[in-house]
Amino acid sequence: MKNAYDIVPASFDGLRAAITGGTSGLGLALVGELFARHARVAFVARGREGVERTNRGQPRAHGIVGDVSRKEDIHPIRKAHLRGSRVIAIGTTVVRAIEAAAAFDGEVRAGEGLATQRIGSTSRLRVVDAMLSGTHEPGASHYELLGAFTDAKTLFVVNEELNAHDYRTHEFGDSVFIAVSARSR
Repeated sequence: MKNAYDIVPASFDGLRAAITGGTSGLGLALVGELFARHARVAFVARGREGVERTNRGQPRAHGIVGDVSRKEDIHPIRKAHLRGSRVIAIGTTVVRAIEAAAAFDGEVRAGEGLATQRIGSTSRLRVVDAMLSGTHEPGASHYELLGAFTDAKTLFVVNEELNAHDYRTHEFGDSVFIAVSARSR
């Protein structure tokens, strides 16, 4: 029987990957490994210093600062939203942070704070149009957040398909692209 390492290709030429937390630990290791295998990599991290340090080590990397507390870091998101461009979040935590930054009137504002809101099927997303996410475990708050982007039937079908093929909810990390359905806007 083959082990998992037997099926990993030596080259990821042409693959595009997005990594959350790409400036330390496992995220940083993934950025380096994917680059070594010729993938095109974008990564998101909270601190500007870490993003700049990782970019120096991986000059072809596309680093994105995901800190909503600083005006200069949130400004590109606000600008994209105001001109009607699609705002795509990488991970459920980023969705919560951006939506919390626009909680009162839909205008994205920088500032310190906690994203304490629960986002789910009855939530109206003000800023985020799509996300790259894992599939998550039904019943968990991360899974419920997916309901703000699509209907329960679609989530059920995806979960059934994953179970039918013995996939685990986080087996592929943030590898599912999900956009807000017409029903949600």
